[in-house]
Amino acid sequence: MLTIASIPEALCYPPAGSDTMSSTTATIEVEITGMFTETITAKGPTTVSRSNPYDPGDGRIKIDTEIISMNLVGSSAYIGPITIIESPSKKSNGTIQQKTAGIDFPADSFFDVYIEIQTVIGTFHNDDPKRMSAIIYQIPPYGSIYEGPQTIPLKNATDYTIGFIKSTRHTVEHPRARAFGGVVVSVDKFGLLAPYIALASTIVVATAATAIYVKHVKRRKEKQ
Repeated sequence: MLTIASIPEALCYPPAGSDTMSSTTATIEVEITGMFTETITAKGPTTVSRSNPYDPGDGRIKIDTEIISMNLVGSSAYIGPITIIESPSKKSNGTIQQKTAGIDFPADSFFDVYIEIQTVIGTFHNDDPKRMSAIIYQIPPYGSIYEGPQTIPLKNATDYTIGFIKSTRHTVEHPRARAFGGVVVSVDKFGLLAPYIALASTIVVATAATAIYVKHVKRRKEKQ
């Protein structure tokens, strides 16, 4: 088996460890049977543990992952404040794997997610895993959006199905994004530099035009 020690440095995923992504956003379509269907947005940190990279046999280096902590806070128009946490009784396991052998990114990533949704009317959970998948371009997977379109049952504390978790997205926001007035805005480096680039371009054009004019005048004097 290929181990991390034998992987060429240029192709090396990080060794075993954990990543805490301080700003993640989940949008979850929830149906409570006979009451409402609503898309809820919840935000907060998510922590993922990683195994050492290994070759599962097909040459595409793989990492085993697990969501070990999640604390997302949001609000429902129907039932008020909610908190979504990682299930305390079930593991949300997943993987990261090279799409092409020898090339780390882009990579395929997924988690089979189990959660608890804490509300003022009770705590709900899923017994069937919610498969969340994404194509990622770095570890941690900043900027990636994990999606789970499938519908699974949502149960109450007595394991009675009270509704369904439908389409779900979980976005991992980049720590370099800046917040202005509560809105997350990515830093546009080109936009910040654009005025200076335009000024520099104007100076270059003016300098070139002046040089051409001076040469033209000089040649006219030489002919005279």
